[in-house]
Amino acid sequence: MADYKNHHIEMWTKEHVHAWLCETVQINPEYADIFIKEEVSGADLVCYEKQDLLEMGLQHGPAVRVMKRLTEHLSRPESTQSRKEETQPKQINKETSNENEAVSCKTEMPSPRHQTQRAEKANEGPKKTEQNIADLILQHHGEEKGLKITNCILKKIPRNDLVQSFTKKVGKTDQELPSDSTDSAKVKKETDHGEKLKNLLTCGASTLGHYSYFILVMNKADPKQLEHLQFLSKTDLFCVLDFDPNSNTDGACKLYREFCHANLHCPVHFQGEPSAVVKNLNLYHQTSWVFCNGRLDLDSRHLDYQTWLKETHREIEQMVSFMFKPEVLPSRRCLVIFLLLSPVESEKDPIFDTFMTFHRQSGGEENIIHICNNEHTFEKWQSLIQKKYEFDIKKKSIYELDWSQVNGQIVKLGPHSQPFERLLPSTGCSSVILKKKDEQRMNTLDILCENECEGAYDENSPGFHNLKLMVEEEFYRGGEVKWLNFYISEKQKAKPFIKRHKYEEVRTKITSQIKMAKSTCVLVNLFHHPGCGGTTLAKHVMWDLRKDLRCAVLKDSSADEQVASQVMDLMKYGKSDESFQTPALLLVDDSKDTEAAEKLRNCIRRQFDKNCLVKKEKSFSSPVIILNCVRTHLPKVQYKYCETDSQYITAELTKREQDDFEEKLQELKENHNRPENFYSFMIMKSNFDKKYVKNIVSNILKDLDMQTKQAKLLSIVALLNSYIPESHISQSVCEDFLGMKPLLWGKETVLERMEPYSNLLIESRGACACLEELDLTYNIKRSDITMDLLHCDLFFRTGLGKDALILFIQRMLIERQRNVENERDTQFSLLIEKIHTDEGQQKVQEIFMKASTRYETMASIPQALARYLYLYDRDFSQAIIWQKIPDRLDSYIELAKKATNAFQRAQKLAKTENEPYEDCHVTKDTYNKSADMGVIEIALIIFDIISKLPFFKVKDPKWQLQSFLKGSISMTKTSFEFFERYFIYLKSRKFEEESGHRFRRKVSEHFKKYISFFTIEDELAQNLSTRFLQESIDIEDRKMFLEEQKADTFAGLLQHLEDRSGETMEKITECYAFLIEHSKSRHPKIITNLILANLILHLLNPKSKRILQERDLIHLLRQAMLEIRAQHPFPELYYLALLLLWPSSSTTEIDENIVIYIKAIRSSSRHQLPNSLRRRGAISHIFLGKKPGLERLVPKAKLYYTNDPKESNRLWQSGDIFAQKDIKDRLLRVHGIVEQGEVYIEYGKLKIPVHPAFIDAVRTGFSTEKVTFYLGFAMTGPLAYDIQYEN
Repeated sequence: MADYKNHHIEMWTKEHVHAWLCETVQINPEYADIFIKEEVSGADLVCYEKQDLLEMGLQHGPAVRVMKRLTEHLSRPESTQSRKEETQPKQINKETSNENEAVSCKTEMPSPRHQTQRAEKANEGPKKTEQNIADLILQHHGEEKGLKITNCILKKIPRNDLVQSFTKKVGKTDQELPSDSTDSAKVKKETDHGEKLKNLLTCGASTLGHYSYFILVMNKADPKQLEHLQFLSKTDLFCVLDFDPNSNTDGACKLYREFCHANLHCPVHFQGEPSAVVKNLNLYHQTSWVFCNGRLDLDSRHLDYQTWLKETHREIEQMVSFMFKPEVLPSRRCLVIFLLLSPVESEKDPIFDTFMTFHRQSGGEENIIHICNNEHTFEKWQSLIQKKYEFDIKKKSIYELDWSQVNGQIVKLGPHSQPFERLLPSTGCSSVILKKKDEQRMNTLDILCENECEGAYDENSPGFHNLKLMVEEEFYRGGEVKWLNFYISEKQKAKPFIKRHKYEEVRTKITSQIKMAKSTCVLVNLFHHPGCGGTTLAKHVMWDLRKDLRCAVLKDSSADEQVASQVMDLMKYGKSDESFQTPALLLVDDSKDTEAAEKLRNCIRRQFDKNCLVKKEKSFSSPVIILNCVRTHLPKVQYKYCETDSQYITAELTKREQDDFEEKLQELKENHNRPENFYSFMIMKSNFDKKYVKNIVSNILKDLDMQTKQAKLLSIVALLNSYIPESHISQSVCEDFLGMKPLLWGKETVLERMEPYSNLLIESRGACACLEELDLTYNIKRSDITMDLLHCDLFFRTGLGKDALILFIQRMLIERQRNVENERDTQFSLLIEKIHTDEGQQKVQEIFMKASTRYETMASIPQALARYLYLYDRDFSQAIIWQKIPDRLDSYIELAKKATNAFQRAQKLAKTENEPYEDCHVTKDTYNKSADMGVIEIALIIFDIISKLPFFKVKDPKWQLQSFLKGSISMTKTSFEFFERYFIYLKSRKFEEESGHRFRRKVSEHFKKYISFFTIEDELAQNLSTRFLQESIDIEDRKMFLEEQKADTFAGLLQHLEDRSGETMEKITECYAFLIEHSKSRHPKIITNLILANLILHLLNPKSKRILQERDLIHLLRQAMLEIRAQHPFPELYYLALLLLWPSSSTTEIDENIVIYIKAIRSSSRHQLPNSLRRRGAISHIFLGKKPGLERLVPKAKLYYTNDPKESNRLWQSGDIFAQKDIKDRLLRVHGIVEQGEVYIEYGKLKIPVHPAFIDAVRTGFSTEKVTFYLGFAMTGPLAYDIQYEN
């Protein structure tokens, strides 16, 4: 290697330049070879600028590094000159040589830090003015020049005595201070470690982005270190494992939450089914801050090592194991950072055990780095690791930088946009700053700011030019449009973004709704063909309105209440309660219908009413507009029949649009290679010509080898995109399917591996044509591809990006299409109907049977199979031909049994899970009513067929049906009884009323048909009459009185809490006492009603002489509880247990069975009305007050009086009722905790679970926080009202 160090840079040869680049700059040798090829000498190099390096072929990162090192080298002329002098032969002794070396290495201007050090050293001697002056000269010019200058000055004064003192001082300084060569070495080490830190975090890139996820493991920081941890809030952290138990009160966690949102978790929170954990903890969307060594603001116990090892170590192992499941975090895109803020002195330290866990679970040290701020901490940590493992962590460690340097380097690597504030439009053309942590809390919304993309990039850099080309290419190849596409089209000297011909109509509909608002939330539907640019049009309108409206795209459509609450937060953000709100535009993409958006609209309207933060007329002037993009194959038809404001766009271009596309193609040709291969763009340009698409696909697939992984993936993606246009398969799943391995300094993309078929992966029309070509040319049928998909285990692993894929596959198999003209659906999904038509029934059954093994816990697949069996396989229309029925009756009944069993299974599954059902266009209830309806319909079909058999004319049909109907009648009656409870006990919400009435009529018609087959036996009616006549007249009179007063049921008794006096309740209580006394056996229902009647009487008239005392009521309750234990199927007795046994504010003893009773009341209420209660909620008739005894129970009816029922209803629905002073005075505010999304009251060591009365009262993300609230008692258990977070 050429010895460039002994020559001035301008004397370097090209070999010297090459050596310097490889040794000092440490760039890739391939880049260094370019300098040899271009014959770049040292004299040439000093003339170079960064643009020259880029034009030579260097990438942006290496070019910046070369220029930085070159600048550093050129800034040290003295050093260069001294090296030249050192090369001259000198006849001096060893001591003199060493002294000269030390002097020659001095720089002309030392750093401020070195100046301070020298000044301190100088002040240690006699404080003489002359010596201070000498020291200043020495510091400024260095020893060699300083000595000459000072000697000259002192001799001219003349002061020879100071000349001697100065010379003596120079010698002392040389001995006491580290030589400048040491300082230079330290600077070099810091420089090297700064570059090393950048490379470790970016894998050689210039900014963060190589790693998708960062996991930070840290121990306790002292207060001085906290000011240098701002980089935590500048980095997208997946999670933080914090071993400081005080972090939330005075540590890193508190600092982080001042700027960013983080959910506070414990390791145990990561246990469970991966997709559920990800959803509950809001992983990937919000940072999870995990307390791994206790949390002292919740638990006063401090964990020593042995206790930690016993109680927490196993939980951390399970948590880390969860993180490194392939479906959760792809290890090659995840970097684990151990941030050692304090020394780890022993292997008996929890953070060291955690390192060993990460090393074991992640498969080695490859993706783990270590950062500390001094060599001592590092060496101790290094020695601990080397005792356990053979590898050395030095290459993966940073320890020569102080925390301020670490902080500065990482912040510098972050996005260029970080110094810029994100802005939201406000009233009067003003703006408000949107804080990062507030934006993170609104996690269901992707917020579009008015200054979106501004300042996010260095727009003059070559990197931005490359990014522009890449973003354009992705979009015109068929990718989803990004905000950057619109930004680029505005800023660059190019043709503006193409406006579709319906652009102005859609924009006008939105702006007119703001000017003439008639409601707090309005819906505008945009119906469009899949792949015709409907979403792009909607986003284009939103982009152009971003400075007038607060805009957001809906990210999560599964939680209407949460979305509505966050939309309200977006509108109110940065405003006082009295000020005008800025209108909001919410984009709902990829809808299949209008009903889901209508549901959301109604939910937002209720949220407006609940908040009531502004007067009614003001709220109307600031509405929320929902722009609902609906994919449909019949956009014109749906537009025609849609009752709300709508517009449509089809796969057909106007003449002007075709001209715009032609102009755009010419522009693309100037900047892109072969834009003719941007098939999505070219298909639109051809006006969606089917022949053009077919020719493209045919040419691309002409040499396809169906045995390759690429061909199989292509066929699967084509199938999904054809039937679910918005579907996608995550990059990591594609990589695993193709067997792609990560590369050290880069990676091959999926699209590159899939060439030349990659263009077909993201275009729905290309996908449809691809399926046709596979069928015609290669005889690959849709059923073949579907079975390949269902047989591949990889596609059914839950986790990041995979849950969505499982849902896409399910929808492809079961989602039916609505014909808007006749309001009928296809019998099955379009895929199933196509396979049924082209390939026959056997293929369909095979697909459903295989799918049922993939979706074992979901009701929809067996439900679809059951429908297919009785609609197609049995051919009932032909079966009613008289003579043929008896011969095949057994097979039809057997088939009906199978279908009924499938529906019965669906009924059971519906009680335990939430999922989309077959009728995907219908607004879903949590309970699957379709399963009960299926049982009824199958029974009626069979009854109808058998009743038409000829021999039924002479024989009693009931006896002929006995063998089949023995079990069927019971299930059918159970389904009818469920619908009776469903319609009578639950209130339909406003937006469900119309569909609810239709469904109820349908059930009523089925019931009439059912009873036409079966009637009540005369003998049974006679027995009933006889039994009633034998009853005691007194007992019968009292029962009639209770029925007249609606006091014969538990629910009816609760209504008497609204009575102003206790007179009626006294009679009711007397009736129940009489019935108990004269009954031969005590029925639990009578005992339950007796206790409630006495309790209500006590609350209405505590001085009544007929009332049973509290101790007597508790005695009766305990006797009844002993008889039923905790398995009673009805919730009423458990409700009484909560009222009578709940501790008051002065209670010292607590019945620990309270938790058991809460579990029992929740279970029994779910048993009576499965899961539907979650949608409609439950009413608390009694609240917990401040007084002792039964007086602690406060009826809701006595809490607030008003002559305006609407006002009262509004206050209760919004929760504003709890702001009333008299209610605050009467009710007890209890202290509790939110943990894993659940609310608990803590009485000593007992944690009592409580449901929130309003779902959106508890923040998402399962963060563990302290709260206070009021307590109400409902038939589903205790409810928490007006939840307030202490933090």
